[in-house]
Formats: sequence, C-alpha cells, structure tokens
Amino acid sequence: MKVEFDIASDQIDGARDYQEDAYMVNQLGEADNGDVCSLIIMADGMGGHAAGNVASNMVVATFNKTFQGSFPTDEVAEVLTDALNRSNDQIRASVKETPALRGMGCTMVTAYVQDNNLYWVSVGDSHLYLIRDRELIKQNADHSYGAYLDMMKEQGMEIDEQAGMSRNMLMSAMTGEEISSIDVSETPIKLRPGDRVIVASDGLDTLGAG
Repeated sequence: MKVEFDIASDQIDGARDYQEDAYMVNQLGEADNGDVCSLIIMADGMGGHAAGNVASNMVVATFNKTFQGSFPTDEVAEVLTDALNRSNDQIRASVKETPALRGMGCTMVTAYVQDNNLYWVSVGDSHLYLIRDRELIKQNADHSYGAYLDMMKEQGMEIDEQAGMSRNMLMSAMTGEEISSIDVSETPIKLRPGDRVIVASDGLDTLGAG
C-alpha cells in the first residue's frame, strides 16, 4: 500500500528573545515501491548552555546531509546511528575550533519513514509519539533523571532521589563527548491508515501549564 500523508509543524517562541530548537521535515524522494521517504528531525538546544542553537542547527543539518545520499536503504538503523555519530563529531570539532562554544549541546529525535515503516533515533528527553485509534503512545526512551527514577520504581527497585537533582536533568545529550544513552529502533513500526506521528521537544510537556 502506498503511503499518503500530510505534514504540519509549529514552533512556540516562549518568553525568550531567541530560539534554541531547530527542526526540518524533508521528503527525500521515492522508494522502490513508490513510497515517499521522509525524514523528520527535531533538536532542542540545551537551555542555559553556550550556543545551544548552534548545536541544534548543526545536528539537523548533519542528519539531513547524511540521509540525502542514503535513501532508500535496507540498513536504516545503521544510517541513523551513523548520522548521530557524525553530528556529535561535528559538535566536538566545532568546540575544538571555537573554544567559546564549549558547553553547547542538544537533545535530538529523528523519525524516518520508508515503505510504511517508521524508524527513529533519539538522545535526551525529546519526544516521539504515535497516535493510533485515539491512543497516544510514546515510542522513544526518555533520558531524563525523572524517567530513570520512574523506570527503577516500576521494576520494584528502591531508589533514593539525590538531593539537588531535578527530575528534568538530562542523563544523556549530544555535547561532542561520548553519548551515554541512545535509543535507536532496530524494528520499525508498521504505519496504518489514520496514524499520526508527533515529534516534539520536552517543551510539549509544559503546554497549558500555568
């Protein structure tokens, strides 16, 4: 079955004078069966860090460039991981070249659709959701301290929350250093008619708050 879909995006600036998020939606071309291969990239610069917007835009551009020459592919997980490593290497090289950028970083989630299949890779606390039959289903891992605590408690483990550690603190991010946790889909999700895919930063969690 040939996939047909619509794409929409929105960005809320908030109270700050600048925006650290970056995103791109790119319909790369057609796969062998005529399906359009689509890439959705969302990177969230780490607030309060040097040049978070530089890191997020760098990651988006590097992912897009990597996929431009790699679709369609039978090795999607490998290409996603390669794009991730290239992006992180680019951050490292930029910091080395421009010391003023030291400390910059971002979280990231990328979704790729090919032949009805949804693949992804993510680092940090940005979100990938699937809406199916009116149910909102989170697909990717959350690499925040709060999510780590919740996971340990669900497994029946007693965890002492560390004083001074916010639940929003990131346990993994793209900073040019070794990435401690990566979520990459080894098995894709087969999309169905009526499915909706949402890619968003953690700012989605605070919509409607206050």
